[in-house]
Amino acid sequence: MKVRIHNPHRVHHTPLATALLLVFGSIASPLAGAATIAVTNCNDAGSGSLRSAIAAAGSGDTVDMSTLTCSTITLATGLVVPQNDLVLQGPGARKLSVDTNHVTDPEIVDHQGAGTLQVKGLKMFFYEFGAGWKGTGIKSIGTASLDDVYLFGLNVGVQSRGLSVRNSTFYWNSVGVQTSGGPVSISASTLNANATALKVDGPGDQPVLISNSTISSNFAAGQINHQATTVANSTIAFNQNFNAPGAPGGLQINSPQVTIQSSILANNAVADLFVSGAASIAGNHNLVMVPSGTAPLPANTLSTDPKLQPLADNGGPTRTHALGSDSPAIDRGNNSAGLATDQRGYPRQRGAGTDIGAFEVQSAQPGGMIGPGYTGSWYDPNQSGHGLAVEVLDGNQFLAYWFTFNPDGTRQAWFVGVGTYAGNTAAITAVDQPAGGRWIPNFDPNKLVHQPWGTMTITFTDCNHGRVDFASTAAGFGNGHMDLTRLTLPAGLTCQ
Repeated sequence: MKVRIHNPHRVHHTPLATALLLVFGSIASPLAGAATIAVTNCNDAGSGSLRSAIAAAGSGDTVDMSTLTCSTITLATGLVVPQNDLVLQGPGARKLSVDTNHVTDPEIVDHQGAGTLQVKGLKMFFYEFGAGWKGTGIKSIGTASLDDVYLFGLNVGVQSRGLSVRNSTFYWNSVGVQTSGGPVSISASTLNANATALKVDGPGDQPVLISNSTISSNFAAGQINHQATTVANSTIAFNQNFNAPGAPGGLQINSPQVTIQSSILANNAVADLFVSGAASIAGNHNLVMVPSGTAPLPANTLSTDPKLQPLADNGGPTRTHALGSDSPAIDRGNNSAGLATDQRGYPRQRGAGTDIGAFEVQSAQPGGMIGPGYTGSWYDPNQSGHGLAVEVLDGNQFLAYWFTFNPDGTRQAWFVGVGTYAGNTAAITAVDQPAGGRWIPNFDPNKLVHQPWGTMTITFTDCNHGRVDFASTAAGFGNGHMDLTRLTLPAGLTCQ
């Protein structure tokens, strides 16, 4: 079996999470006086390997992979962690990956101690096309604490008694999260495209908290069977129960005590929320399109379409659903959880009020006012196949490329220009159509000619819509306009 490990991110503790943190104790920090054992290579075994470092560690120690420059640790067999408490510190889930190599079907990390295994900054996967899901990423008979972890293509992403998850992604697993009775806290994380996102089972006398998180486009969101369940400032959407047609694709909660605060549950198959056992559901300012079960929702619950945008990299360590500019969830929620940020790490409240769900609109450029977040690719869905790439530059400069075809349709053509912007409008008064270039190795910059093409004016109505007006002096192109819809947003930028 091979294990490959692919950046730590800030974590904000909140009043709502305090009870969970008290239950978990000091799981987020190494024990006082603990040693650090460095991993110096990506070998399967031998001196300096991850396997050797785990064998040499004592309970409470840290196995440190943060200085590795290799991208993959390949294991022939799974890693056994006998210590009660241990920290596995990686350089970041985007930097180091643990690949099982499709050889066997074990646990990648098997924690056999009764304490807490902390895993930080690692990616683990075991998916073989045609063979389906195999293995378990992290298994613990005690508590697993994950921060900046990416679990992909596994039969079970993480399986433990108690669980704390932050800034992590569970993608394309048979089961994302499976627990058996301990306290559970999932914050600032995304569970996406799993067969079942959650199997949180009892005996459940410990609390369950899902906060600032997104559960999206799984075959089913899954079930929680605990005494007390809280969902706060989260988005649970587009889950389709293909495995059990007719059953709710949305979240199923079997708890006598249920609290839902400022969360979106929408566009799931059959029902968005099914609650059984609770006499009533506590909380406020939620959006639940289709509820089910016997427990009534709070009186101020909205039941309309939240106008969610597709799951995307909207900034931060995990993917989220942005809110459309006309979303009824904007400014209609609450921050009773006392959260400092939304799921991405951006301020939790901007504007007149807190937004419902895991995503907080930042309103950095209101009313389509151009800012860095307008950088990206734009096109007209009715004319898919050509479009513009724009970049907002320093000094109120605006760069635009139009990748298209000549009027006769005999070859590709592209135009480029740099102009200035003010408010919601960018004006490019000198657009060129380069010619004379050749494919390498025959490219000669001295033969490149910038032929004048015309002018472009780009006007945005909001972060996702606008139009380009053009006037061309080149033969056949003429004057006119094209409507624009956003196609891409570069990682690390945001535009609301």
